Amino acid sequence: MTLFLILVIMAIVLGLIGAVAEGLFYLLIIGIVVFIGALVYLVLHIRRSGRHHRTLRRDAGRTGWGLDAALGGARAEPPGAAGEEKRPAATCE
Repeated sequence: MTLFLILVIMAIVLGLIGAVAEGLFYLLIIGIVVFIGALVYLVLHIRRSGRHHRTLRRDAGRTGWGLDAALGGARAEPPGAAGEEKRPAATCE
């Protein structure tokens, strides 16, 4: 990214000198070419960096992601499934 910024600054400086100074029109052309080269470099850099996808790795001893993994694989189970007694449903009569 630093190279891109240096090329853009160089293109601006060359373009300004070429546009203002009499007889140095070729510097304006060089500045335009450098600017186009900087844009091409930026596009190639963005494309290349888009191919690298970071993958999340799961630990071998854990069973899931997020809170499940943070608890060491302990899963929340419904009441009664882990040896707890089920309570009878309250009824209003």
